[in-house]
Amino acid sequence: MRARIHFHAKALLFSLSAVSFTLVATFFFYDGPIRLPRMEETVQAKELIKPDNDPVTTANAHRSTSPLEGLLPDEFQHAWKPVSLDNNKIRLQMLTKPFLLSHTSHQTGSEAFEYASFLFEQMAKGIKNSDLSSKVATLSLQAQTLGNTVRQASEFRFDGPPSTDMEHLQVRSAILFHLKGLNPNALVSAQYNQHGRLMTETMPGKATQGGDDVKAFMTKVNAVLNHPEARHYPATMQLLRQESALLQNLASHLTLRWESTLYCQRSCDSIATYMRVYTRQTLPAKTLAAVLP
Repeated sequence: MRARIHFHAKALLFSLSAVSFTLVATFFFYDGPIRLPRMEETVQAKELIKPDNDPVTTANAHRSTSPLEGLLPDEFQHAWKPVSLDNNKIRLQMLTKPFLLSHTSHQTGSEAFEYASFLFEQMAKGIKNSDLSSKVATLSLQAQTLGNTVRQASEFRFDGPPSTDMEHLQVRSAILFHLKGLNPNALVSAQYNQHGRLMTETMPGKATQGGDDVKAFMTKVNAVLNHPEARHYPATMQLLRQESALLQNLASHLTLRWESTLYCQRSCDSIATYMRVYTRQTLPAKTLAAVLP
């Protein structure tokens, strides 16, 4: 009897061991091995200290000298003077010479956005009301972002015969991607014959008030101009209004120029032998790109 009990006990232990092993194996192979929690590196306290979410602080951090240094002809590098507005409440450094679209990179006007951003940044520093100052500083960052978009769009260019890798289409797509927030009517297409004579040209519709990015910028402009404290800075707000309108005009006239050269003998071949794809302003080169003091 005792031997039988001993035998049953051993059988029971064997069964429990087999079941346990099966469960463990199933868990291991089904869910994978048990993963220990990831050990994060220790971060020093000073690395966690960040400035307040103050747009003024953020805007001031990205500039130490003139935003146009090295971008305009030498005659502009020392063409600055101090300007005081609203009974010395606002002090600015402004250009003293006409700043035209023709002076900008690729004549697209990106430096105009940088200049406006620089002025807005200075305005924000002089405005005492923290809420209004924060809104103007945000405008500075938005203007700089728009300028970066203009610059990036103008860096894409295709100039040559179309290739099998469709690089011209890639450039076209990249430019339109950058311009969609600036000008929804951005495409201008033109066809020339092999002698350079223009045969057809499709112009965009009438310039709108700009794309979604420009509209968002102008919404912020209106919020600044309608701020209760803005009445204390009439001359500053007038300058801000003029600069913002100028940026809106530049952005809404920025286009993608698609030029195709066709081989024409008695009739024109529908396949282009040469293409130019680039960003272009439809405004005249003599368009003023900055408000003077």
